[in-house]
Amino acid sequence: MGLFGIFGKKQDKMPARVTIDCLGEKLEVLIQNEEVEAQETSGEGATESGEGAEVPLKTVGELRQRIADHFLLEPNQMKIIHRGKLIGTNPDEKLSGLRFKDKDVCKIMGKPPKVDSGWSALCSFERTFLVKLNQTFEQNGKDLDLLEKNFLDGKNRDEMISKTEKTLRAFNLTAEKHLEAIDGLQIYSDGISEDQKTRNREKRKQIIDGVLKLLNLNDKYLVRLEDYKFRTEHPDEGR
Repeated sequence: MGLFGIFGKKQDKMPARVTIDCLGEKLEVLIQNEEVEAQETSGEGATESGEGAEVPLKTVGELRQRIADHFLLEPNQMKIIHRGKLIGTNPDEKLSGLRFKDKDVCKIMGKPPKVDSGWSALCSFERTFLVKLNQTFEQNGKDLDLLEKNFLDGKNRDEMISKTEKTLRAFNLTAEKHLEAIDGLQIYSDGISEDQKTRNREKRKQIIDGVLKLLNLNDKYLVRLEDYKFRTEHPDEGR
């Protein structure tokens, strides 16, 4: 056999990275597209070696369960479409016979995904409180910019400085209350999958990081305001 033939045969045995598309949400899986001896899949035929290496899916049952766990679907109540054809429901059917290739896309149809209560609570919190918090932060920045332009003087300026300081400090108190509320959210429900637990943890971390970022930036607003206040009270002193 020529060099090209050997290389082609070797490539055919390599697992295929396939995208699963469920209502626009994507998941990448590794599929074993050729029967490979045990020593090959654990050695040079594997995509990665060592602890934590991704193990290719070998049967229809494994594929269905992986999809079900990620998208919160019932394994036997969904349709998997690959290249315009339905993949069967026999859990023992080998995926190697379905001729998967890298960058193939499988569409998922059927029962809509279940809505996890923890995920729903996090998204609701984000929509209800964090959108408004971001809007308030943006308005605080505009008000501070306007104040620093020195359109006001005397008593009017002093009143605006006092008002702005109260607004900025109130923002910090509100943000801190949000952090306490996020910490108290119940994000794990009974029967939740490990994939969904991970998604919920990452979502909560994303929300917390967003609030902490706003708190840090708002503290910088307070420093700017303090500097501006000092300059107005001591116009002859540089700062």
